[in-house]
Amino acid sequence: MKILVVSDTHGHLGNFDTVLQKEKPIDMLFHCGDIEQDSETIPLMVECPVYLVGGNCDWGGALSRELIAEVGQHRIMIVHGHNHGVYHGLDGLYAAAEAKGCDIVCYGHTHVPEVAKINGVTIINPGSLTRPKQDGHAPSYAVLTFDEAYEEMTAEIRYLSLE
Repeated sequence: MKILVVSDTHGHLGNFDTVLQKEKPIDMLFHCGDIEQDSETIPLMVECPVYLVGGNCDWGGALSRELIAEVGQHRIMIVHGHNHGVYHGLDGLYAAAEAKGCDIVCYGHTHVPEVAKINGVTIINPGSLTRPKQDGHAPSYAVLTFDEAYEEMTAEIRYLSLE
């Protein structure tokens, strides 16, 4: 199983479309918030289950602030991160995941890609496809791959070329 994880597209879908073409086929799509006006467009661009959460720039929408996806025996929490103090560390995300029985968390907000592990919980930030803030400023996303038995998961940050 292959899950594409993106975040912080902020109303610009050019790089998102490029990533879709590069990574297809995908089995699921997680968008970790700050979608802005594209919450109805994104599901039409893919042929798989889509999980969209609202971020701090998704005002007045009907998007949930948190979703849980179940993949095999894994519980995956999808949030934006702005309500979990992510600029001050990952402890808030870890505590929320633990409280909900999740072993994976996907979040956005900081625009900086990261994969971390805290006490058995994998925490993934795909970065941003439109406003990256890490060194080099390459647009980034994450790909989660599960083996056939859903026992092993790999999380990889990938980058779009700036050329």
